[in-house]
Amino acid sequence: MVQDQIGMTVYMTGPAGIVIDTLSLFSRADLVLILSTVGIILVLLIVIYLSPLLALIPLLATYTVFICMAANYNQDILK
Repeated sequence: MVQDQIGMTVYMTGPAGIVIDTLSLFSRADLVLILSTVGIILVLLIVIYLSPLLALIPLLATYTVFICMAANYNQDILK
């Protein structure tokens, strides 16, 4: 790398730097957002159905539809 050869640190500024920072921020936030949403929905379904087993049925159905749609569009969602 150039950084190792000349002993300087290079930073990117302007719109390109903002885009890089935004992409890295949202790539880390996706998993947290999805897991917290599923957790809130699971708690609401347990309160509504008064049974943890019945609350899992809509979540499993949604997951199955998601997997089928991803397979239909040839998307590798497990990478």
